[in-house]
Amino acid sequence: MAEAGFLVTLNHPGWSGMDSKEIQALDEGLFAMEVYNHTCEVHCCNGRTGLHYDQYLKAGRRAFCVATDDNHHPFTPGGINDMCGGFTMIKAESLTYEAVIQALQRGDFYASFGPEIHACYMEDDRLVVDCSPVHTALLKSTQYSQSQCTFSADKPFTHVEFSLEREKQSEPFIRLELQDARGQMAFTNPYYWE
Repeated sequence: MAEAGFLVTLNHPGWSGMDSKEIQALDEGLFAMEVYNHTCEVHCCNGRTGLHYDQYLKAGRRAFCVATDDNHHPFTPGGINDMCGGFTMIKAESLTYEAVIQALQRGDFYASFGPEIHACYMEDDRLVVDCSPVHTALLKSTQYSQSQCTFSADKPFTHVEFSLEREKQSEPFIRLELQDARGQMAFTNPYYWE
């Protein structure tokens, strides 16, 4: 599919019951992996698949991450609503097919089912992030023990900075996860040093 020009995404690996061996066996053409699927979360409690994504990246594979609604049901008042829960926020030059596809191919987007990332950039060996109110910001790579975390149980924050000196020396990439008071999360794509 990738050779034919498609952007190939692995959808709902949790709902599909995939284990890490099955995911690692996928060809190199994977564009993205779904880290959150709202329908799977609402109906089956298995829409969060960040661990699958972590394992894929830790094995040296590369793919971006997306979040979706995957809505299958019409809205009914008082019923289970699986709409408007997961989204992928794309930073495109304009709202045209060409601009959106180019932004996707560059990885200029993030996945979320809650928090919004207003700015995320590197400056003077620091990662600077401005976001909607969150209680946890986690800078991750391949080694969980090397992760950096900012946490505030009492008061949410909207700005955080991480030093990148250690990561540049020891980790192949960094990525960010944010979590708000309701447990909803946002995920950046991995940023590789090259």
